[in-house]
Amino acid sequence: MRQPGQELEVELFDKDNDNDDPLGNFRIDLGEVKKEKVMKQWFPLKSIQHGEICLQLNWLSLQSESHLLQESHNGLACAMLAVYLDSASNLSRHPPSESTSNHKQSKQPKEERLTKQNSRPNSYVEFSVGKDVLKSKVVYGNKDPTWEEGFTFFVHNVKTQVLYVKVKDHDKKVELGTLALPLSRLLHISDMVLDQRFLLERSGANSEIKLKATLRILTMEEKPKPTAATPQSKPPIPQAKVGGVSPNIPAAASSSSGPVDRGTKTDPSSPQLSHPSASDSWRSSTTNMRRYDSRSLLSENSLASSRFDLLDGASYPEAIRNHQGSFGDIKLTIRYAGLRKKLLVVVEACRDLFPCSENGTDSYVRLYLLPDQAFTHRKKTHVQKKTVSPVFNEKFEYDVTITEASKRKLDVAVKNNKMFHRKERKDIGTVIIDLSLVDLENGISEWFELTLPGLKK
Repeated sequence: MRQPGQELEVELFDKDNDNDDPLGNFRIDLGEVKKEKVMKQWFPLKSIQHGEICLQLNWLSLQSESHLLQESHNGLACAMLAVYLDSASNLSRHPPSESTSNHKQSKQPKEERLTKQNSRPNSYVEFSVGKDVLKSKVVYGNKDPTWEEGFTFFVHNVKTQVLYVKVKDHDKKVELGTLALPLSRLLHISDMVLDQRFLLERSGANSEIKLKATLRILTMEEKPKPTAATPQSKPPIPQAKVGGVSPNIPAAASSSSGPVDRGTKTDPSSPQLSHPSASDSWRSSTTNMRRYDSRSLLSENSLASSRFDLLDGASYPEAIRNHQGSFGDIKLTIRYAGLRKKLLVVVEACRDLFPCSENGTDSYVRLYLLPDQAFTHRKKTHVQKKTVSPVFNEKFEYDVTITEASKRKLDVAVKNNKMFHRKERKDIGTVIIDLSLVDLENGISEWFELTLPGLKK
């Protein structure tokens, strides 16, 4: 799982006798599940043309009160067991038994010395709860091994299930000692924690294992109730509200019919934002790429882009003005989280950016959700250095309703972090995405072509 948040990855396959055929996959940030507590919805599958999977995801908390235990009858776990394996002592490769005791009585002194030299086992521990089996690392040549490892198990029936512990020899695959710990025993112990040394069965008289077993009950968490938003006298700019409630936006602000005066004149003859369309596969990739006419960036809603972090009269560097090829592509994931009432935008990666130096480009991505054009609404990624194919994997959230989001446009600009000259523009590629043309409920994850206003490829 990758940072900054862990992800749940689901893959579907068509069962086959020879090879299982993949039917798609998807990922979800577990941070979203943690916030929502319960998510039951259809998730769009990737790597295929179309398909969805319906899942219910529950975020559970760990409790130490035994009275909260509710046995599960739907195949789901009701508790979690954490085992910390510390060490063992006085292990022997030859645990005493009736047969070995009789054999030892007939041994000669030389044989006894050889046995003593080989009595230090290469040991590991095997834990099992139900059908789940976990193994520790191997500690070689030590009758008093120390592991210091942790293990976790999902428990489906605390009253009947047992933690089985087997200490084994790695070479001979024989048991050096065993232990059976009924999980119901933990229910009657303070804090449901058992931390002690246990005598091993089927082992030497003084053979012990030291471990700590902790039982925790899994319970549903309740999502905090959102507080009511207080009425405001003036139509405000959308802001994050408790519970994801956003104030209404006046029609004049949400409409894109009129030009936005930001100190830059627009060309009335410039066409409006062109509709995105899937292109042919690019470099044998099955992912569709959205293409936009660079001239559409001169329309009224494009003025929020990089023009606000530029000096008046700034122009593109000569190297960019003379560039005759593509300005690369950017991959974005855009979807609406219905339960959280947030628009999610993931800046995943770019490819084939304009090289601003011999070592590549130090680039970052800047976002505006139009018509919010103030600097306070500006979102940006971290800088990725010395590469023309940077990977960002950074997620941004906007507190808007899905109705409002469908009226917005996403202004995306890839920028060079190191300016050629002080009075030159930092843009190396831009794109504006009309969210009314995006299936926000199911989401998209696509490549978009980058262009620059006023420059031809």
